[in-house]
Amino acid sequence: MVSNNIYGKFDKKTYKVTFDPNGGTLKSSESVSIKYQEVVPEDLRPVLERPGYDLSKVTWHFGKEADAREFKFGETKITSNTTLYAHYVEPTKYHIIFKVDRNSYAFDVPEGYTSRTYIEKLCEDGLKKKFPALCRYLHIFP
Repeated sequence: MVSNNIYGKFDKKTYKVTFDPNGGTLKSSESVSIKYQEVVPEDLRPVLERPGYDLSKVTWHFGKEADAREFKFGETKITSNTTLYAHYVEPTKYHIIFKVDRNSYAFDVPEGYTSRTYIEKLCEDGLKKKFPALCRYLHIFP
């Protein structure tokens, strides 16, 4: 008796995972290809740029909405083409009031600066001549 065995080889379907920086800028690939039921490894996490934001706190979600389900690199399995959206923690805003000789001077710190980096910029831009004490005590600002 002759036995005929037939063997088949099946390749898993590949899906596209697209990264939407949602207000930021991607510094890495905008998409990756992942096979069915596999995960996007942590080393493929997109690199982002968005001035004023702490990018170590960025999370990725299945939608732009605040309550969209979070995606976990290295854990969430891919079963279809997917778009992931970056979610950012709002940056801390600073308002500085500096008192010199009974006069108060207020500064709103623009997005992208900390209080210290903004005061450094002001000192470089000529504030040092007008308010030397502010620049002299720069070390007290976070």
